[in-house]
Amino acid sequence: MMNRFHTHFVLVMITATAQGTLSMLMQEHAQEIQLQSSQAAHSFTGHGGLSAGASSRLLYDYAEPHRSNILDYLFQPQFGASMQILKIEIGGDVQSTDGTEASHMHNRQDLSCIRGYESWLAQEAKKRNPAIILYGLSWGVPGWVGDNVTSNVTHATYFSDDNLEYQVAWVRCMNDTFGLPIDYLGIWNEMSWGSVDYVVRLKQALEDNGFTQTKLVLPDGGLNMPDQHGNPVLLRRLDCTTRAISRTRSSARRGRALNTGRARITRSMMTRA
Repeated sequence: MMNRFHTHFVLVMITATAQGTLSMLMQEHAQEIQLQSSQAAHSFTGHGGLSAGASSRLLYDYAEPHRSNILDYLFQPQFGASMQILKIEIGGDVQSTDGTEASHMHNRQDLSCIRGYESWLAQEAKKRNPAIILYGLSWGVPGWVGDNVTSNVTHATYFSDDNLEYQVAWVRCMNDTFGLPIDYLGIWNEMSWGSVDYVVRLKQALEDNGFTQTKLVLPDGGLNMPDQHGNPVLLRRLDCTTRAISRTRSSARRGRALNTGRARITRSMMTRA
């Protein structure tokens, strides 16, 4: 017990000394900086968190008031983490990291919008911060998606008409059942983003179903960043590009994002042109 107390005391003293030194340096080198908002290339939109791979499963079972306290610390504005973006997994009946998240469509004839807990978490976030940005992304999809595709193209089953239906059905579930409009929809977590044709068809499917406010983000990982500047069709349909933060902290993949002329986004930060 004595060692723990002594260590804590030393850490506090070091912190206080460092703060004092920093304060002196700031006074010696103080200078006035003028910000020209009219010349800003990008503006900070917010920071947030990710719930995926069954990482939030246990939170649902916490007893009150502990569960509500945690949710307050996560989402209440000007309090705790004060998250402004919530990115959630679109459950796909696959082992996505720490577990499996339930799909809203186990098969073509099946549809249940109340499975899983991501919608619950999004509702709790919206209660505390009505302005929070909601962002959905698939880690995987059920086996029936694309099972009638005969193409030899890599991942053709994922980038199929079945998946267009699957993605739009989830957006509709969130909007119609829970009153949660989805602001951003990703393509596929840390995988290929498919083709221009798939992106264009997905955007069109969203618009045809009335979800004109839902913006597309890609590629959410992988190395094949889209050359959107050389493709005017993709540029018109794509709203954001993003990059997953690498665990290896490689300089080539450290949360960087490309500017589409509309917005750019990383896993924990969003900026708008």
